[in-house]
Amino acid sequence: MKHRIGLIGFGSMGTNHARVLSSLANVDFVGIFDSNIKNTHSSYKFYSSVDKLISDSDLLIIATPTSSHHKFAEYCIKENKHILVEKPYSLDIEELQKFDELSKKTEVFIKIGLLEKYNPVVQFLKTQKIDDIYSIKIERLSPSDQINRNKDHVLLDLSIHDFSILQSLIGTDLSQFEFEFFFKNNDPHNHVDIVGRDEKTNIIISTSKLSQKKVRTLVINSSRAMYITNLANNSVEILAHEGIENLNSTDLGGFKEKIYTTHPIIDYKEPLLGQIENFLIEIENKDLSANRSELTRDISLHNFLISNI
Repeated sequence: MKHRIGLIGFGSMGTNHARVLSSLANVDFVGIFDSNIKNTHSSYKFYSSVDKLISDSDLLIIATPTSSHHKFAEYCIKENKHILVEKPYSLDIEELQKFDELSKKTEVFIKIGLLEKYNPVVQFLKTQKIDDIYSIKIERLSPSDQINRNKDHVLLDLSIHDFSILQSLIGTDLSQFEFEFFFKNNDPHNHVDIVGRDEKTNIIISTSKLSQKKVRTLVINSSRAMYITNLANNSVEILAHEGIENLNSTDLGGFKEKIYTTHPIIDYKEPLLGQIENFLIEIENKDLSANRSELTRDISLHNFLISNI
């Protein structure tokens, strides 16, 4: 099945989408509309009319600034086109409510671009079925010289990815957790530390646009093992504690821990590619139920984070 896909917006994420779409054998990359680009020497086809691009496409990827997401999404849905909208969908609760209502009246497939849940490390952790987690620590820190890459609040730009990962791993909308948000006093827009807990699990999330280096780490402690992961370099270290043993009599005495360590090899796949492939499979399989279940969780997550800004 060949999917005719058009791209609205050709900024940072739009450029990445164009690159990935061009690599897929089952995609006919129709072209791009961006009102800020008048002339280009790019090898991509650019449309001067968004109406024409939408008409020529079966699926649209919306990678414009956040403030225009709802306008384009609403238009595409009314034209009966599938859409993938970059995150955050909106910073406006009323727009999210309209979007939610609109999605329930249509059978087009809709996805919000929370691509980190398609990170191969996260996908691997899901296969482990870790059901005895007592703590999770996540750090998503970006260098301060990248602060202008996205004007959105740190919760909707960065933290939203980590809450999406938590939903994916824990299998819930996180409503049973109590969260506290600690923003940087003189810059609440760009740094936050978050603490959450329920009856079994403690969660610590640090997200920042003011870091000295890029950090993407996730550490899970369970009663069976400790998982130390790096989402940026696709690495996982698993440590299982196997008790304590006496030291050899020729040594000074005492005890040592027996720890079994493994480093599973995980095939890398760009999360953006994984997200698009997953979306196309949903469409091909006509799995609207799975699509709507994910969309409902993602809209709920947006509402939750906006309420805590």
